[in-house]
Amino acid sequence: MFNSNQKAMTNFSEIYAKNYTETVNYIIYRGIDAETAQDLAQDVFVKALRLYESGAYDAEKSAIPTWLRTITNTAIIDFHRTNGYGKNTTALTEFDDEETGAFFQIVDKSAKADSLILNKELKARINKAFGKLNDKERIVANLYFKKEYEYAEIEEKTGFPMGTVKGIINRVRAKLQTELGNVRFA
Repeated sequence: MFNSNQKAMTNFSEIYAKNYTETVNYIIYRGIDAETAQDLAQDVFVKALRLYESGAYDAEKSAIPTWLRTITNTAIIDFHRTNGYGKNTTALTEFDDEETGAFFQIVDKSAKADSLILNKELKARINKAFGKLNDKERIVANLYFKKEYEYAEIEEKTGFPMGTVKGIINRVRAKLQTELGNVRFA
């Protein structure tokens, strides 16, 4: 005769057998390599077993595959957070120059650069180009690109006439475009 714990294990063994391959494939689909996907799937099923045995699974709320998918998505998010996903890359849409405190956004219409090396090279080129701006240009560019001020707000903050503000922003765009070539500025 089975006790309740043995019965739960038997039922869960069936759940595992029916859903393991699909779970691994889903993790791979979400962009994780096969070996890591298998490790994550094991973690998913360990957590699912613990929840299943504690009675946390409610068949009225969701089907087993849906419940497992929720646990899987949480495991994927945790994996990325733990491994610093995205922390060592610089988004191609924004750059922050730590030396000058300047920040600006870029519209990149070229192919996406997935490599950290390319991102670092682009950041270095942008910082070099930004470093060539004079103080007045750097101040206005910082307010326009980083703080996203409107022309009138920049005029008010700096005391520069509206025409000067617009002219500086256009000159900054042109200078950065000349330095950077195929990267377009917003």
